[in-house]
Amino acid sequence: MTYLKNTYALQAFPSEKLLKEFLPERGMAFSGEITANSHDLAIAENLHANAMMDPKAWKNTGFIVELRPIFERIAQHMGYELKSLLEGNGETGLAGHSWTIYADPGQGPMLIRWNIEDAQMLLAIDYGPRSLCPNSVNLYLLGDKKALTHLQSIGALLREIETPQDKAPTMELPVGNTVQKIELADGGTFFDVYCTLYVDDETGANELRAKEYAELMNSVNVIVDTPATGGLGREMKMELNEIRVVGIFKCGQIFRYTEHKPISWEIIQHIHARSVQRVRELMTKMLQRHLRAEEDSDRAVEINAQSEKGPDAASAERILKHAMNCQAIHQPEGVDVMRLGFNPQTFEQLHGKLPTLGEAFVWTPWHTLLGTEGQLAMRGGDVAPSVDLLSYLFRCFMRELSRAYPTGRVSKAKIKLQGRMMGNAIADNYRDTAATNFRFQDLATPFYSAHRGLPVRIDKSLVVWRANDTEALAADFFYAPESRDLHVANLYRVKVPQG
Repeated sequence: MTYLKNTYALQAFPSEKLLKEFLPERGMAFSGEITANSHDLAIAENLHANAMMDPKAWKNTGFIVELRPIFERIAQHMGYELKSLLEGNGETGLAGHSWTIYADPGQGPMLIRWNIEDAQMLLAIDYGPRSLCPNSVNLYLLGDKKALTHLQSIGALLREIETPQDKAPTMELPVGNTVQKIELADGGTFFDVYCTLYVDDETGANELRAKEYAELMNSVNVIVDTPATGGLGREMKMELNEIRVVGIFKCGQIFRYTEHKPISWEIIQHIHARSVQRVRELMTKMLQRHLRAEEDSDRAVEINAQSEKGPDAASAERILKHAMNCQAIHQPEGVDVMRLGFNPQTFEQLHGKLPTLGEAFVWTPWHTLLGTEGQLAMRGGDVAPSVDLLSYLFRCFMRELSRAYPTGRVSKAKIKLQGRMMGNAIADNYRDTAATNFRFQDLATPFYSAHRGLPVRIDKSLVVWRANDTEALAADFFYAPESRDLHVANLYRVKVPQG
């Protein structure tokens, strides 16, 4: 068994640098089965669920995967030195090309920074006891605009880990001065956009469809039908070399392109953008399962203990409110953000940079949410509900974060002016007896989570509370001021800060 000489830990990955500089244009995903004896496979079938519920007991249990064949094929295809790739310290043996591996020693998952001159790519290898499927290896590939010319040939290479289909038509893909043969086969089940391609059994696709297939393969769910296999192509009475695209929009609109009609560049661009989003989601889940293994067991015990009691009506309302807030962050276009107490202009300003939420935040125990609803208090001389802490938490993130952690030097007025309120006794009745407060602070014990497919260091915390609260609400987070990337990892109760 070959062990890779990983020179950098996942926690050392330069996430802030990549969040600022790396703008992926296309994502690809591949999956291959691991060959093992029946006894090991039997353990693997139960490993995934058991490791999720009790990760400490199943720690360091999982397949040891021989990745050398993948590295050998990449080295052969690119003209690299295999020894340099296995060392993973940035060298490839080819000038202008770099290959740096980030992983815990001898373990998956792995993140590989792969540069081909000015083109940037990120390759993730997912395997191990907490992988998406313990008896398989999943590869995720992201590439920027300059890498698009390389992704097709590299994608065709990485597809070799997948199980080939019987009698699949083949196509020729030009690679520099050579030709690379690939199969017109189904693939891309990771994605939610579907492309059905109807081609001849013998001759395969025409030149136009072959070119488009190379742009779509492993970035979308492709279904290749022939008159012999029948399937959806024959059922929908498609013509030969016709392609059908479904799932671009939520309305279920179908796009059909006949033999000589190319797919519009807007649709191709939209598919690639969706593939980046999906691959980032898969990489984020991959890293979350790995980085938070120790704490997941404690959270599982806590959630199981709560499920025995069950929430009451007040708790159920808080659970729904929290779920709606999380949905507003993940899918603001489908939510009435005004009803949730958010400013829609804030979401417009954060377009493309909406926060990501950790699993521990989304699945906050219901008892943590109790008491966060608005309470009756005196304000403006009248009795009125106080601010909802769950919504106030997000408002502080969106309105105050850039002020607390600005980019560059902050300009300040040369003359500072202060003021205080003067009035008679009746003025005190107009004070807010449940005034909101917030505080950003550094964590004494930082930890790691995953954001947009990269490991990030959670080293800050936001604490919010009201003047009459006995406990405050706290959320640990990662924030990169230059790229405005925010990841909120969890939600829990703390003592109200003093001073």
